[in-house]
Amino acid sequence: MVNVPSKSIRHSPVSMGLCHSHSSKGQQQQRDKSEAHSLPVLATHPLGILDMGCSSEPTPSESDLKEPRLPTDLEREIFEIAALHDRSSINRLMLVAKRVKAWIEPILYTVILQTKWDYPLPNYPPLYENYARDTKDPRFKEMTAWGKHVGLQNMKVSQAMEILESCINVQDLALWIIIGSHKPLRQIIPTLPVRRLHVDIERFFSEDPSVGPRRDLFTFDHIPLMNLTHLHILLFPTVPWAQWKSIALLPSLSHLAIDGWDVEFTKEALEKCKSLELFVVINVLRTHFQELQDTDSRLVTLAESQWIQSWETGALTGNDIWTRAELARKQRHNTGTSWFGAY
Repeated sequence: MVNVPSKSIRHSPVSMGLCHSHSSKGQQQQRDKSEAHSLPVLATHPLGILDMGCSSEPTPSESDLKEPRLPTDLEREIFEIAALHDRSSINRLMLVAKRVKAWIEPILYTVILQTKWDYPLPNYPPLYENYARDTKDPRFKEMTAWGKHVGLQNMKVSQAMEILESCINVQDLALWIIIGSHKPLRQIIPTLPVRRLHVDIERFFSEDPSVGPRRDLFTFDHIPLMNLTHLHILLFPTVPWAQWKSIALLPSLSHLAIDGWDVEFTKEALEKCKSLELFVVINVLRTHFQELQDTDSRLVTLAESQWIQSWETGALTGNDIWTRAELARKQRHNTGTSWFGAY
């Protein structure tokens, strides 16, 4: 066998091509491996977007994405405005987050209106689990504690007391057709922060309202109402001023409204109630009002037919009889008119 020196071997074009191909392929694989180490790793963003590694900002964590992006105070204000604008949306908004529920749930119970016996009112969560009102909601005390405007109608005094005992923040109270002796109500009102009261005053001071009006026995007593600044007297009883004179002893009474008309009472109240700033006479004939129209700028008349609806509107929007009366007085002053009816 003849040994041929390797340097004398001539490679054919085919063999040269094969060798070059294997060499190039190996070198390419080495380059690919080297470049792979220097390329950014493709990552999946928590929101489902591919992160190409081109941004220098850190990828937000899942916990970061759950946190509010707005300042807490601003976020809270936005939700509160939305809740106040549309009370029917509160139950849905409370599902957004626990913090949102804590902010706006009290708004749901700021106005408490319990009326009638046989059906719940829309947009007012019931305080009782049944229409007979003998089984309280498990959160009864918590809900009533949020109430600032409380309107009660067509219920026994005992049930009204049950509600008011928990309404530790009530400032505006309306009582319509409360059945039974009102003595417990006269006792509890001074213990509450009530400043505005709408009430059938004759029934309120009657020991036995079930027997009907006894105007000869009616006497206004200022003691239970010493903290009031606003008093709206429903079904105004026309009796001599001697039976009313104690009203002048209310030290902070600045706003007084009566449903009716009595010249003697009006004159005496304007003179004797030293802190009185506004006297509103509701549903009075214009001819009657003209007797005193020029005597005192504090005297204003309003036309009002729906007590509950009027109170509810005022509680929800602030546009109550006192606000409307102030606007009426300003318009009378600006236009020089002596009569202005606000509805």
